[in-house]
Amino acid sequence: MIGSDRNTTKVHEIQQNPTDFHIHVTMNEYNDCFATGMFLNDDGNVLNVTGRQNIYELNFTATDGCNGTEEGGTIKLEIAQIAKASELPMMNATMNDFMGQVFIHNTKSTLFNMQGTYNVNVTYNDNSTVILDQQAKFNPEFN
Repeated sequence: MIGSDRNTTKVHEIQQNPTDFHIHVTMNEYNDCFATGMFLNDDGNVLNVTGRQNIYELNFTATDGCNGTEEGGTIKLEIAQIAKASELPMMNATMNDFMGQVFIHNTKSTLFNMQGTYNVNVTYNDNSTVILDQQAKFNPEFN
């Protein structure tokens, strides 16, 4: 992998960093903006991955601002862990199990208008909630 800041040539090097997610929004027949995906992470060393990989399901939705004219006020990214690396000494197979940045592409288009600044609320499995100090902001570079 060749990037603007550094080059990576080995899997082990990639596994030392949190994972960045890039979301490409589309619209369904109900005028809801959405995107879905899965992320699979293992230690990169074993052939039998049973109990040795973490699999996450990602669901992005936004119902406000999806007509492209009004700026959206509510967006939601749900991440569910649907398989756990229970056979590994640590539940996190690598640093890739941690979330880095989230990029939402095409946020100013005919489908989706998200140009503001948004509070980021995290709700954990036990339903406890934290409001992060960092806010989500429109970045025209990823539009």
